[in-house]
Amino acid sequence: MRHGKPEMPYHRMQQHRRRGVQRVPRRARPAAAARDGEARRARRLSKMLLPMLALASLAGVAGYLVWPTEAPGFANGYAYRRAIEINSAYVAGSGSHTDFPVLFSGTFPYLRTVANGGKVETDNGYDIIFSTSTEGVELLDFEIEKYSSTTGEIAAWIRLPNLSTSATTTFYMFYGSSTISASLERASTTWDTNYKGVWHFSETSGQQFDSTANNNDTSSIVVTAQGTAAGVVAGANNYDGVNDAVTIPDSASLDLTNGGTIEAWIKTNDVATSTTQQSVVTAPAPSGLGAGEYGSFDSVMVGDTVYYASLYCSGTVETFSVATSTGGNFSGWTTKTAPDGCGAGDGAAISLGTDGSLLYYLALTHNDTVETISFATSTLDFTSFSAWNTSYPGPVAGTAGIDDQSGIDMVIDGDTAYVGLLLYDAAPDTEDYWTTNFKLDGSSAAAWTDQTNDPIEASNAEGCSTAVETDGASLFYRSWCHEDYTYTPTDRFMRSTSTFSGTGMGAWVDGVMPPGPQGVGNHESSNTTFQIVRIGNTLYYAAQTVHNTDWRAYSGNSSPSGNEQWASVASGVNATNRDDGAASLTTDGFHLYQSFANEDGTAITFRRGTSTLTSHPILFKDNAFGIVQAGSGYVLNEYPRVTAFGTTTAPSAFEHVAITYDGTWVRMYINGEEKRAIKTNADFNATAADLVLGKGTSVFGDNFYFNGVIDEVRISDTARSADWLKTQYNNITSTSTFYWIGSEVTDTTPPTPDPMTFATPPGGGDPTALVMEATKATDDSIPIEYFFSYHPCASNGGTGGTQSGWQTSTSYTDTGLQGNKCYGYRVAARDRLGNTTASSSLVEVYTAAYTPGAPTVSAPTASTLTLTNNENGNPAANPTTYFAVRVLSTSPPDVTWLNRYVDVSGNPSITPVWLTDAQIDGLVVQGLQSGTTYGFAVKARNQDGKETPFSSEGSGTTSGSAPAADVDTRLRGARLRGGERLR
Repeated sequence: MRHGKPEMPYHRMQQHRRRGVQRVPRRARPAAAARDGEARRARRLSKMLLPMLALASLAGVAGYLVWPTEAPGFANGYAYRRAIEINSAYVAGSGSHTDFPVLFSGTFPYLRTVANGGKVETDNGYDIIFSTSTEGVELLDFEIEKYSSTTGEIAAWIRLPNLSTSATTTFYMFYGSSTISASLERASTTWDTNYKGVWHFSETSGQQFDSTANNNDTSSIVVTAQGTAAGVVAGANNYDGVNDAVTIPDSASLDLTNGGTIEAWIKTNDVATSTTQQSVVTAPAPSGLGAGEYGSFDSVMVGDTVYYASLYCSGTVETFSVATSTGGNFSGWTTKTAPDGCGAGDGAAISLGTDGSLLYYLALTHNDTVETISFATSTLDFTSFSAWNTSYPGPVAGTAGIDDQSGIDMVIDGDTAYVGLLLYDAAPDTEDYWTTNFKLDGSSAAAWTDQTNDPIEASNAEGCSTAVETDGASLFYRSWCHEDYTYTPTDRFMRSTSTFSGTGMGAWVDGVMPPGPQGVGNHESSNTTFQIVRIGNTLYYAAQTVHNTDWRAYSGNSSPSGNEQWASVASGVNATNRDDGAASLTTDGFHLYQSFANEDGTAITFRRGTSTLTSHPILFKDNAFGIVQAGSGYVLNEYPRVTAFGTTTAPSAFEHVAITYDGTWVRMYINGEEKRAIKTNADFNATAADLVLGKGTSVFGDNFYFNGVIDEVRISDTARSADWLKTQYNNITSTSTFYWIGSEVTDTTPPTPDPMTFATPPGGGDPTALVMEATKATDDSIPIEYFFSYHPCASNGGTGGTQSGWQTSTSYTDTGLQGNKCYGYRVAARDRLGNTTASSSLVEVYTAAYTPGAPTVSAPTASTLTLTNNENGNPAANPTTYFAVRVLSTSPPDVTWLNRYVDVSGNPSITPVWLTDAQIDGLVVQGLQSGTTYGFAVKARNQDGKETPFSSEGSGTTSGSAPAADVDTRLRGARLRGGERLR
């Protein structure tokens, strides 16, 4: 199943570098219904300020989120949970990936806010969190790049401590909590310390932020659409290809001197492969050429410098020279120790390669029919130069012809040089093609393979040349032979391919007519050295031809399968019959750097030219590193050398491009697949240059711009593995299969206690109100609400009783009631999901009686007074209210009655005597003193026996004279009816 798949049991995963919630969140989101890049600008402030409102009641320890004690259980007060289960089939590699940032994205109706028909409580999605546990107490580091309250769209990055490659990795999303009012994201720790910059480019105005703790935020943004273009994830920047660029100021954290990873998602609008030819200029030429001899030179680019090597012979004397150029500046040639093996009238060929830290030279010289193959290395500054080694990669068993020209070339891929050798012998009119490969460190070399398919054809003291190039998967061979036996010049340009091992080499086939640059004369050879610069689906060429006293320079291009097209870039004189021409080509991704030489007797004329490519820089840190989309392919620029790799997809399709360096190997990836690997000991340069997206500058100072969308740029100081990059690619491009979303799990348990109980039953001393309090309930899903329901009593019931309705308070007061009447109540509780307890037992209680009014005292005699009760509204029936009458004052004192209650017969009583209203009305109080004033007060009690205070006094005076004091004395010691002795 996919969506709706039930949750699997949770297995706790070991935590790595967990951060507590007390850490200042990366950025707090502003209040907005749609949370995207524009809102992320406000998060900068929260790097310094903790969102106190949300976290005032929270404390974090070692990555565990401590929630309010009111909700210690499921989801810590969250209403809903869904398991997210990552399909290990889409997690590349073995073991597990540590601290892997997983993308969770999509549009989900249940993630809309409540106001929009969903279940999220906050407009900014603050109450969406991720956890490794079913209880939600272990909060994962996460960053929400985009959230829409109206649609439920979300793009969130979650750092998983362990992402298994063999078993399902499960974590949980929680949503729906009314207690969260600020973001709980921890963006800066979502991206581990190896990340030095992570830019989502979703901000639609102002700065665009680096999500890591390094704060490598933008300083300048010039784009046609900032953050609003459809990105591979949420929003992205759209670049117009004219002057758009985004600048990130230089930072030490962006200096990847010990290895790292550079990656970006791009969608290009332009895969054109057209070139614009610029002028060809004359430069100082190498020396060493003899009349009627053959020679060659080659070039390669490292950083912003073109390196040259030339090999010319004069009789049996060889001259080997090196030079460099940067932009328009040419160093001039320096002569170094040369390989030997040249013969009079024979030829020499040189091939030059690099791994970015060293230059590698492979030379072919021959003396009549004896060939010598020599190998040497040097540093980039030419100060350290090895001796020429003629035993490595070893001699070949082929045969070159007398006074003929043969060719050799190599291409370096990884730590290996792949060699193509074309030997030509005019006498039998044969061409022989050999291949080998060898390790650059001299550790091993393959045996030479004599390919059964040979190019054709040349004759009569003419010559051949060859070139080899690779795309990281196959080897591409080109040959150019010249035939002039009948003095009718004919040139053959041919192509073939093979695997890296050199086996399976295809048949040589002619290029599309015209088969090659025309114009070689009788007994003249021409040399093409194709680096073959390959960019995407295009191979670029440079060629030099000599015909009698004329020379011509050509450039060309083709697809790997052919369709060569040639154009003349320069021509002129300065050539002599029976001499030669040579050419070479290299690139930095912005320009093709062409070199041409032609011979005039013993003089050489050397020329340099450039062609401008259709190039679009993706990211560029000058003299450190850069990734350039050049036409239909990609070029790694600046570090440690210029290397073409991979082919772009069609426009309007996103593609992931990544470069990794581990201190030894530079690897190039497209969409998680390795396309090229080169071995080097050279670090990325640590430069003060800004990191610029969408713009790059060539060695000539001219600017190039990207045309399309750039999104999700990341820079790390560690070499991400191929498995990491492939997993990342699968995650971003295949969310529906990369993970499954479990069905919604919610709380179905009512609060505790269940049934509910009263902490304080209904009661109180008010005849018109009853006060009650529920036991404080606990539950997983807060807040908890309470409902006090009213139930009329079967007898003695009063009017006016009401129920509370659902409320969060545990207390309720029912008002507007009648005194001394029966009222019944129950209480229940429910959590925020509506899970409701059973109601408590019914509690029936009587309201307090009304405090009676002062009684009326009348009909005095010398020894009696008559009472009339003032019941003050207390019911006489249903139920019957009872009253107690007490003498509170006598004047003069009457010890017989002072503080005594009146019984039903009107006599004094020490204890209360409870009488009905009817019994009090007309009650004659007996045994009073004459001429004495008595103050009577009345209290009432309700059916539950709760008494009211005494009323105010009602007084009356008996008739006659007050008793004498001695009489009072004589009465002392007499006993009252109740048996109490007077004092």
